[in-house]
Amino acid sequence: MHDIGDENRKTVLGEALFDELRAIRELVSEVPAISRDVKLLKEDVEILKDDVATIKSVIKHQSVTINRHDHEIKVLQAKVA
Repeated sequence: MHDIGDENRKTVLGEALFDELRAIRELVSEVPAISRDVKLLKEDVEILKDDVATIKSVIKHQSVTINRHDHEIKVLQAKVA
């Protein structure tokens, strides 16, 4: 027969195990929501990548245009001087 110490120990260990299992169950229940959030973040990142590529293209075009205008201004200034 088990003494009272062993029974108390089993009870305490059972409660600890139950608490651990509850914590695991709560974390596992959050996985679908986390998965959805990650999917949405991936979609947002793809949109941002496209936007950044567009912005880079516009900046490059504007830079070329500004450099061309700057060159034309210098040529015209040289003719006037």
